[in-house]
Amino acid sequence: NSPSRLNDGTVCVKADQIENCASSHESACYIGSTLVAQEGESTAGDDTYGGFAALGGNYFDTSASGLDWIVEADIDPSPLASVEAVVVNGNVQFQDGDTLPGAAAAVDGIFGVRVTGAGNWVARGDVVGDDDWVAINLASRGAFYIHTGDPITSGSSETWGNSIGGVNADSNGNYIISGNTSNAD
Repeated sequence: NSPSRLNDGTVCVKADQIENCASSHESACYIGSTLVAQEGESTAGDDTYGGFAALGGNYFDTSASGLDWIVEADIDPSPLASVEAVVVNGNVQFQDGDTLPGAAAAVDGIFGVRVTGAGNWVARGDVVGDDDWVAINLASRGAFYIHTGDPITSGSSETWGNSIGGVNADSNGNYIISGNTSNAD
């Protein structure tokens, strides 16, 4: 799942159903032969989140250089439950139940993640009540968030609808979002 190739030809992949290991270690994310995340293991610098309970099916991505990676993962914040989270370079950025800046409700789902060069990454999902959000982190300006009901451009009366279907960014800090809006046309 999630195969990609770095600029130098190194193959990156999320491997499922790894043979000859405990069932809690069945999925793992690799950059070449380097293991960067594995079910049952701890996230890189944040022991308070416990370990990876599951790694998102097709949501592992690397920058073209391999210096940055992102995965949608289920993490174990307690012995009783796991929650979805956006994990960048081993560090949890946010998780289900968190309220993103500017949001009216808590994160209820994570639908996709991407990373580019220069530390830029994007994620999208929804909140309780089925409105959508986009998280964009650009090295040039930091993280910002777009939600259902926000203007599609600064000062616009047209706003994002309840279905933000895609987001992507490049290593130059450009980004694009697709979704429905309040414009009936």
